[in-house]
Parts: sequence; C-alpha cells; structure tokens
Amino acid sequence: LFAFKVSYGRSAGPAVYATLLAVDPDMTIHAVLPYQSGVGLVEQQMLQPGDVRLSLPYRCTGPFGPHTAVLFVTSEPNDLHLLAQPGLPRLRSAGAGSELEALLLAPLSSQRGTSRRPRLIGLESPTWSAQVLRWEAVPESPKRP
Repeated sequence: LFAFKVSYGRSAGPAVYATLLAVDPDMTIHAVLPYQSGVGLVEQQMLQPGDVRLSLPYRCTGPFGPHTAVLFVTSEPNDLHLLAQPGLPRLRSAGAGSELEALLLAPLSSQRGTSRRPRLIGLESPTWSAQVLRWEAVPESPKRP
C-alpha cells in the first residue's frame, strides 16, 4: 500500500492550488488530488502555508512497469484534473516502450537509464511549478516456503 502526500512547507505566503496526476504504464491518468470531479474542487486544491494533503491509499496491482506522478502547483485554481483518462490499448510488442509515453514524458526527465528507485524531477515558472516522481512497479516476488 502507498499514498501520496503533498505539503506546502512555507510558514507564510499566498495560497497555491495543487493537482496531482498519476500516470500508469498503459497511460491511464488518475486524478489523485483532487480525487473527485464536480463542485468544491477549489477548496480541495487550495493549500495554505503549512497545509498537508494525503491521498487515498493505493495498492499496486498492475499494470506493472514505469509509473509517474506529476504534481502541478499553480498560483490560480486550475482544471488539470480534467486530464484524467482510461488506459490506451497496447499496439506494439510488450517489450517496447510506448512512443507516446516517450514523447510526452521525455521533456520532464533529465536522467537517463532505468532504476526502480523513485526519481524526483522539477520544473517551474513564476505562476506554476511541476514535480515529477517516477518509479518502477514490479510484481511481488513469490514467497519462499
């Protein structure tokens, strides 16, 4: 089991608006924070200095492979949760990486090579910032008797 924790560590400053998206290997995009659509999302997105948000817990059951979480923090409320989508069908061999994934995520990755350890990559401008966390999900090893 795991969960995502988003915190605004400043002791003073303006409110910010956070949206956390999780991208599975099949390009399913989950809106993690805010975790629902509809009314009241601005209050769920808003972080005052010192605020902490914790996502609902997740159990990784697949698809296994590279996963990515993208945290967007903006100075104004945003509608980035609308990017949530179901997974895409696999059209190429299982061993090849997705060309769409490479095209979309390559600008966010400044590190090459593969690792099962989570990696945090950051981008920012005066009105927004993005933090990208990538990790490899693998099936649980069979338990030895």
